[in-house]
Amino acid sequence: MNLTVEEAKTLPGWNKISSYADSNWELDRYTDRPARVCVASHTQAKYGSPHCDHHDQKSTVSLSGTSGSVSQSVKEGFTSSSSCSVSKTSSIGVSSTTEVSIGFPKLAGVSESVTVSSNVTNTQNSGFTSSTNAMQTTTFTMKVPKGKRCYAVSKVTSCVTPATGQIQYLASGWIWFNYDDSTHGHQKWAVPIESVLTELNAPAMRASQDPSLVP
Repeated sequence: MNLTVEEAKTLPGWNKISSYADSNWELDRYTDRPARVCVASHTQAKYGSPHCDHHDQKSTVSLSGTSGSVSQSVKEGFTSSSSCSVSKTSSIGVSSTTEVSIGFPKLAGVSESVTVSSNVTNTQNSGFTSSTNAMQTTTFTMKVPKGKRCYAVSKVTSCVTPATGQIQYLASGWIWFNYDDSTHGHQKWAVPIESVLTELNAPAMRASQDPSLVP
């Protein structure tokens, strides 16, 4: 997305950009090269301490014994859902909604690592959600003694764990300065952001979430 003048002034290196324009000049005017801002392609979340509950889940369908083998289908794997909120906005001043890729690490004994896409807005306390379904159906065969009734029992673990992550905004492109007096015959000069701020990283937006994971 393009940066406005007011948004560009919120960059942490704005004074350095302004000083560069005051002490340098360019021969060309690249009016087709605006200043832009984007988010980092991937954000990695970090878990806090999880709280987990374990229980057995019995199938709703029972198997009657006929002194033979019968098949039973059960689901295994995990699902996850998260509800997140922005706890600290980036000072860059951009409030547009952006699609962000967020990675959640593996939770030992409960879930594998997952990556989700969410639409995030750089506004205090704004929220966003995501979900993953990695369940699959497995069919197994079991022998049921004659006259007996059997059930399939699944081991279920439910966890709630806090998590935090930072979404980094990155600025690039050109910022144009219009001077009242001409310098070297010109009043309009452009500053290439990457040349002045070689390691520019706008302060990150910070988000927190509480995902629920059920294998």
